Amino acid sequence: MVVAVWTPWGKLGGVLSWDKKPLPQPPQEAVVTDLELSFERVEGSVSNIFRYLLDVRDGSLAVQVDDLQGNRHVRREKKVLPELIRDLARSLQATGVVSLREDYSGLAPGIYESSDLSITMGLNTRRIKVLNHIEPEEFAAARSMIEEFGKNELGLAALAIDPATLVAKAKDSLLQAKKMWDEREVRDENMFNSIRAYKECEWYLETIEPKPDFYAVAVSAKTDCERELQRRYDDLWFVAERAVKLRDWKVADRQLKVICDMIPDRSDKRNQEAVKKLVDVQRHLETEK
Repeated sequence: MVVAVWTPWGKLGGVLSWDKKPLPQPPQEAVVTDLELSFERVEGSVSNIFRYLLDVRDGSLAVQVDDLQGNRHVRREKKVLPELIRDLARSLQATGVVSLREDYSGLAPGIYESSDLSITMGLNTRRIKVLNHIEPEEFAAARSMIEEFGKNELGLAALAIDPATLVAKAKDSLLQAKKMWDEREVRDENMFNSIRAYKECEWYLETIEPKPDFYAVAVSAKTDCERELQRRYDDLWFVAERAVKLRDWKVADRQLKVICDMIPDRSDKRNQEAVKKLVDVQRHLETEK
């Protein structure tokens, strides 16, 4: 027996063609290709001209800064990991800066403020220039992102501080370094902290020209500190190694702990080697209990 069931044609057509409907697809992220960019910011007045230039090209980052009033002229460059450049490209794309028009110009008597940005992503190139005009929100976000990228990758944070303040901070670091050196027998880490303070002094003065007289003192003293720290490390490591060979685990444990305190930076290879050996020494101490 055959039973016929009537179905409206519209619904039947829908049933018969269900497999032709496209399945919903998850949203796809925008594809970001290789990035090249050039950004220049110029601030001019009757008393000073400041120019900041950043270039990303062929996997390299270069920054040049000229500050006539502060007598600072700095240029740095380095290779940058491809994933960092891709992350920057994605972030710039997300700001919407590439959708802006090419020119934003205004009038501002007595000053000259210009920001010029060229971005190339794959085959697409966009140039936006802002002259004596309030920055569009998208442009301000992109500019801040670009300058922060350059500052973090090349260590240019000191350029945001005026020269007088940098010199004052350098003097404070020098005094701290000398204090730590004088107290190097008080705490094991004081010599390491002295070296770090001397490095801070150098960093504060890196963009200052001409260098103050105490700069040479800081450079020379840092070298002496590093030499003495290495000598002490070598002596302690020798005693620790000898103790391990003699299976004198207590002596080895004591020497290695001093090394870890004396060089507390975990990224330092000497600290890493001491920690690794200390783990093995303490394992032997536990088995002897």
